[in-house]
Amino acid sequence: MYLLIENAGVCPLEGFTILGLSSSRSKEDKIGEFGSGNKHAINVLLRHDLPPRIYLGTKKLEFVTEPDTFEGETYHKVLYRLGGKRPVETGFCLEFGVRDWKDVHMGLREIVSNAIDRAGIENVNIEVTDKVRARSGYTRIYVPLSSDVKDFHQNLGTYFLHFSGRQNEKLLPKMDSSPAKIYRKGVFVREVDAQRGPSIFDYNFDDKFSIDEARNASDSTVVYEAAKAVASNEDALKKIFNHFKNKSRLGYWEFSFREFDLVMYSYVNKPIWQKAWASVFGNTTVTRDEYVHEMARRKGLHSVFIDSTWAGAIITHGIKDTSSLFSNVETNGYKIITATPTSVNLLNQIWSVMEQMSLTNGKAKPSLSCFSRVVEGNSMLFGYYQDGCIYINIDEDGNMQTMLEEVAHHITGSTDLSRDFQDFAFQVATRLIKESVA
Repeated sequence: MYLLIENAGVCPLEGFTILGLSSSRSKEDKIGEFGSGNKHAINVLLRHDLPPRIYLGTKKLEFVTEPDTFEGETYHKVLYRLGGKRPVETGFCLEFGVRDWKDVHMGLREIVSNAIDRAGIENVNIEVTDKVRARSGYTRIYVPLSSDVKDFHQNLGTYFLHFSGRQNEKLLPKMDSSPAKIYRKGVFVREVDAQRGPSIFDYNFDDKFSIDEARNASDSTVVYEAAKAVASNEDALKKIFNHFKNKSRLGYWEFSFREFDLVMYSYVNKPIWQKAWASVFGNTTVTRDEYVHEMARRKGLHSVFIDSTWAGAIITHGIKDTSSLFSNVETNGYKIITATPTSVNLLNQIWSVMEQMSLTNGKAKPSLSCFSRVVEGNSMLFGYYQDGCIYINIDEDGNMQTMLEEVAHHITGSTDLSRDFQDFAFQVATRLIKESVA
C-alpha cells in the first residue's frame, strides 16, 4: 500500500535534484521559499527506509544511495535514476538535514506543499492506493504506507488548512482546549509547548513570518506575531475579553502575551480595542490591582480585575484605569475623611503667610482632606498633594512641616527634590529671615 501525492503538471527533474532551485521563492501565493524542500523530503524518506516511487509524467524517477568516504568518515551519496538509465549523482548526500529533518511528516509536508504550489489545491489529489502507475501530464509520488505515513494522511487537514479552505484565515477560533497550532501560508509549522496552556486561537501567518529552512520558528517570534494578530482584530479582542468577563479557569496561552507586544501598534489599534471593550464591558474600568478592585466594589463602582499583562495593555489602549477614580492616597490603602478643625486652621495660617509674602504664585488656596489608614503596612504617609487638594494624615493634622510641604507642592506644581521645589523653600526661608531681622 502507498500514499499517492499527485498534482497536475509535470515537475522538472531539476526540482528534485538541484539544491536551492525554486520557482516559488518570494511569491506571496506560493508556499515554497528555500529551494530545498523536495531534496529534504527525499532524504527524510530514504533515511526512514521509505524510498518514494516518482513519476514525472510517464518517466520514472528513483533515488538510491551509495556509500563513500570523506576524510576517513563514511557518508552516503544520493543518486537518481530517470527512466531506467544509469544513476547520476545529485550533488547532495543522505546526511544533508539529518539534525533538523527527522520526522516523516516533515518530508511529506514538503511534497504536498510543492504539489499545491505547482498546480493549486484544486488540482492536487492525495489518497491511499495499492496501484502504482504513471499518468501522462501529472506528477505522481508514491510513498510506502508506514504507520507514520498513514498518520500524516489521516491528519492531512491539520497539516494543511488548504483542505478545509481556511488557508487565508489568520485567526482560527477553536472549540477544544489544545495548545496553539502555528501555520505559515496555510502550512503547519509547529505547536506551542503544551506547558504554556491551551489557546483560544490557532494562528496562520503570511510570508513575513520568519522561519528557518526546516520550517521552525522561535518562541519569541511566535508570541510576537500572535500578539500582533490578536491586537489588531476586534472580534479576537471581544473573544478574549469575554473570557475575562466569564472568569475562565483555563490559563489560556494568550493571557501570557507580553504587554510590549500587545501595545506595539496601540496608536493604530486604539479604536478597535475601545470598541471591543465597550461591546463586552460597557463603561467598566479595568485594574490589575486587587485592592483597588475591591475598593471600587465597596463603593459600588464597576471594575474588572485582570491579573495579567492584558490589564496594562487595555489601559494603554485608552480604557479607563480603575485607580484613576481614586486619589493616590486611597489606592495606597487609606480612607479619605473630612478635614479636622486643627488641619483647617493650620492650612489657613500657612496660606495667610504665603499671601502676605506674595508667594502664592497666583494660585487659590487648595482644598483639604484628611485620611486614615485602613490597610496595615510598614511605611507611614504624613501628607500628599494631588489635583488641587492637600491630604493630611489625621494622626498628623497639626504637623506644620508636612502642611507647609504640601502647600509648596500646590504653589510650585513641582515634585520633591526638584530644583523649583528647592528654590521655593529658599525663597520662603529668605523672606522669613529678612522679616525677623527687620
